[in-house]
Amino acid sequence: MSKNDRLTRLLLELPWLIQNRNASIDSFSDQFDISRDEAIKDLSLLTYVGPGRFGGELVDIQYDDEFVSVIDSQGFDRPLKFNNIE
Repeated sequence: MSKNDRLTRLLLELPWLIQNRNASIDSFSDQFDISRDEAIKDLSLLTYVGPGRFGGELVDIQYDDEFVSVIDSQGFDRPLKFNNIE
């Protein structure tokens, strides 16, 4: 998988998680056709997403062995759309 493919997937994952509150890790990994280990890696990375670089400005995602929940989406409720410059 290329870095661009993973970035594209990550941009889709957060809105999906927001719409599917308290999703299971298995349904999350099935939705994006990734392994459970890859899903955990993505969730770990998504906790560093946000409009700022400080704790209060980052997306708050909580997960355990079974379920994942987005506590604070920081406004990332839909897939991002980039313009030509971005």
